[in-house]
Amino acid sequence: MLRGKIALFLLVTLVMLTAGAVFGVAMLKNTISELKAQADYPATATAPVAEATPDDPLTVALTDGNVAEAKRLIPSYDREARDWDDDLALAVALKDKALIRSIVEKGGNPDSALDYALTAEAAAELVRLGAKVNTDMGPKGDSHLETQALNGNAEVTEWYLKHGANANEVDSDGVSLISKVKDSLKTAVDADDKAGLSEVLAVLKRHGAKE
Repeated sequence: MLRGKIALFLLVTLVMLTAGAVFGVAMLKNTISELKAQADYPATATAPVAEATPDDPLTVALTDGNVAEAKRLIPSYDREARDWDDDLALAVALKDKALIRSIVEKGGNPDSALDYALTAEAAAELVRLGAKVNTDMGPKGDSHLETQALNGNAEVTEWYLKHGANANEVDSDGVSLISKVKDSLKTAVDADDKAGLSEVLAVLKRHGAKE
């Protein structure tokens, strides 16, 4: 009787061990499959775009206005591994055509930098590189023309108007650009801001703007 119980116990144990082994093999196969899938992932996935940090050498050079150093550094960066639009905005502010071109060639979007053009010459270079003065207005209704006008940049505002921008554009609420400039002029405190907005207002009127 005792021998029968022992045999039964061993049989049950053997069954449990066999089932465990089968389960273990199945788990191992799943694990191996997952590891293979993970190993293949980097080959097909798109690499994330790195955000430039404040201590990034190129960012430092552009922020410091060191054009020569920025030009030297640009070739060492991969096109796909960086968001070049912020770099392009800084380059436009530095007004160096060669620097602007080199960043656009790396992947900077010239349309994104039109709002940062401080001179007509910089705006012209961006348009030559593919930017469009009359890009579609966003959900807030702010066009490149509006941004420059409300910043009091009469030189670039007039250049945009001479190259296809609409002096009578209105936003999604139906508010005209000249009305916005007048409102900004009323609330302006700084003398330079007042002077710039006054000049913009005169430019808009010369180009037929109506409220």
